[in-house]
Amino acid sequence: MVNLVNNLAVQHRKGLLKAGRADARILIVDDEVINRMVLSRMLRQRGFEVVEADNGRSAIKLLINENFDLVLLDLAMPMLDGLQTSRLLRQVRTKMQLPVIIVTASDERECVIEAFRSGANDYITKPIDQEIAIARIESQLQLKRAQEALRESEERYALAAQGSNDGLWDWNLYTGSVYFSQRWKTMLGLSPNEKLDTMSDWLERVHADDLLRVRNGLTAHLRGETQHFETELRMLHANNGYRWMLCRGLAVRNELGKAVRIAGSLSDITEGNVADALTSLPNRLLFVDRLQRCLDQCRRYPNRRFAVLYLDVDGFKLINDTYGHQTGDAFLIEMSRRLESAVRNSDSVVARLGGDEFAVLLENIRSELDATTVAERVIDAMATPFHIGGREVVTRASIGITTNSERCETADMLIREADSAMYFAKSNTHVRYKFFEPCMMEESAARLEMTSELRKALALNELTVQYQPIVDIQIGVTAGFEALARWTNSRFGSVPPSEFIPLAEESGLIVDIGSFVMQTACTQAVDLCAQGNRTIMMSVNVSPRQIISDALVENVQTTVQSSSLPYGCLKLEVTETTVMQDPDTSIQLLTALRDSGVAIGLDDFGTGYSSLAYLHRLPLSVLKIDRSFVVDMFNSQENLAIVETIIKLADSLKLDVIAEGVENAEQLIHLQKLGCKYVQGYYFCKPVKATEATELLHRNWTLPASLSTTGFLAD
Repeated sequence: MVNLVNNLAVQHRKGLLKAGRADARILIVDDEVINRMVLSRMLRQRGFEVVEADNGRSAIKLLINENFDLVLLDLAMPMLDGLQTSRLLRQVRTKMQLPVIIVTASDERECVIEAFRSGANDYITKPIDQEIAIARIESQLQLKRAQEALRESEERYALAAQGSNDGLWDWNLYTGSVYFSQRWKTMLGLSPNEKLDTMSDWLERVHADDLLRVRNGLTAHLRGETQHFETELRMLHANNGYRWMLCRGLAVRNELGKAVRIAGSLSDITEGNVADALTSLPNRLLFVDRLQRCLDQCRRYPNRRFAVLYLDVDGFKLINDTYGHQTGDAFLIEMSRRLESAVRNSDSVVARLGGDEFAVLLENIRSELDATTVAERVIDAMATPFHIGGREVVTRASIGITTNSERCETADMLIREADSAMYFAKSNTHVRYKFFEPCMMEESAARLEMTSELRKALALNELTVQYQPIVDIQIGVTAGFEALARWTNSRFGSVPPSEFIPLAEESGLIVDIGSFVMQTACTQAVDLCAQGNRTIMMSVNVSPRQIISDALVENVQTTVQSSSLPYGCLKLEVTETTVMQDPDTSIQLLTALRDSGVAIGLDDFGTGYSSLAYLHRLPLSVLKIDRSFVVDMFNSQENLAIVETIIKLADSLKLDVIAEGVENAEQLIHLQKLGCKYVQGYYFCKPVKATEATELLHRNWTLPASLSTTGFLAD
């Protein structure tokens, strides 16, 4: 037993003792031996460790060198009485560190008051009632342990707050006061001494676009609608703009379940994996996380609706490859600002998923109309020319939209749906946004398979070139041909150009296909000129990816020289949209081609963004009226006016005009009356193989006798 007591004493001095009666070490100070013996026996029987001192001076020495949990101090002692000893003791131990109980033979009021003034925690009177004495001793020991636990907890909290990389906050809902840790303040560039103690001090620093979401999130958690509070938000830094923060919190509730307090942490996640380094927008990781949370919440609240918009910029690679990545980055930054401005919704996330692909999450919508409204604002914002590095860049956005449904269980599934819808919008020149339909996923899979087959098409000789005649309707002869790529695949059969050309553009295969078409067309043009014993014009389309190639001029020259085709017989056609994406560079490149003897035609005129200022500068010889205007010429006054205007404009600029898409005699006769010289379309014939082109070259076309005539007649 003696060894056990000694071991406990050693452990206590090392600060390893836990709360419990047997752990308490009590010092009895009394000059009377009998009194000490009685108290010691009583305490030891109750499991306490006891040390005795016969006077105040001995007690002070023991207290300086050893640890005790409580002191029983006799009031009446010679030389140094209990009051004096208590005062000296308080110079080395506080009332919380070491409780002192005065033992006195008097319970007079003045005596008790003086004992408390000297630093005593409590008192007991002689003769000692053992049960009362033990109760008071245990009460003081329990209070001491509780105070020590509280102090330890506060110290631990303080150390955690100082050592943590997170800022801590604590909101007392009764008083309205808020505690913000020093780290919380320094994360926002504020002085640790900055006086902040209200929620207004916090919320006024939250980005306006995030404020409503933060308020709603706090309210929902305080009402008990969510298990915890967690949200990403932007907060104003004193010296560095806005920083992305992750805020978490948990409410403390009373016995009625009402929140009385909420505390949590604030983490700076700007430099982590949730913000795009270039645009400072949320990146894919954060977007997927927020989207998944929306899905989870919809399972609890089935009536909630949200939408995902997937955005792709047409021609971004052209910008990047032409001007370099620095200009491309500047374009993406400006685009992200426009996106944020166009969305204008506090319950939304605008993110950059990679490259020129952006996504928007609309967390609370009433119907698809809300998503449509945002999509139209985004499209309008993208239509305005970008001014980057002194250059004017014109582009457009294609948007795919999907909404939450039972078929989507993960965020990635929703993103794939929106991506599929975006592709369909991008492949349709007359539609800028498209809602997802289930059949699109199957078509997307088929598109991937078709792209794989297209990669093998050249090596397998599956690609051919067909020729559509361009007719001079003033003299009724075939003036030339447009060379058109055709693809017949062993698996997919005859694939329309409207399907495989966009795939070739998207995959980059269009460059090799374009070179093949140009080489084949130039070789065929030489044969046609020889057989017709006259010069004809061979038109070849040039893709946007070919335009950005530094080697285009050299490749064209090499092709023409190797085929022995006179330069004046080759006409390269570029689309208006391609030219206007980078007018200055396009003008420089096309001028170099024109100077080498190649004619330049502007295809699909009227569908792009060209201005007269640039049209005057382009080295053109031909304008081609887009078939969409010709086909609906008599169904739309607007289209008819556009056709007339283009013909007059070409005449004033001394340019030839070719009208595409002529399908009936009525269109043909009206185009002739307007002064259009060249036409092409199914009214004459569909594109033909090279062997049939020679026959068309020798045909003389005459104007139909009446509108009932089904086609041109050969003399």
